[in-house]
Amino acid sequence: MYGEVVNGIIKFNHLAGVMRFVFKNVPAGTNKFQLTLDKKINGTFTADLSADYPVIETTATSTASEKTVTLNFDALTTTSDISLYVPLPVGTYTTLGLELWAGDKSLWSYSNTVTNKVSRK
Repeated sequence: MYGEVVNGIIKFNHLAGVMRFVFKNVPAGTNKFQLTLDKKINGTFTADLSADYPVIETTATSTASEKTVTLNFDALTTTSDISLYVPLPVGTYTTLGLELWAGDKSLWSYSNTVTNKVSRK
């Protein structure tokens, strides 16, 4: 988000969208989530804040490492249901890869060809 003062009031605007991931019965010890998409989702971005509806922008090309986001968290102490939220640049994504980890051990992975459209807000 970014904020600007309009007539003495701070107005906040979304620059990106968010994907929510819900996992059921995640084993104790899980402490990491990885999301991989077909476009850049981490690294340096720019935003033209003078636009009517600014969004974060990136170049069309990106490295493999910029297509993955890793969320580290305290290890679960019991089997749990969890929800994870990842802010993402606006756009249409056509591949999706998910992984849950306990330390250096991959516990679960998923990948598929999909069409997910991420919008502002």
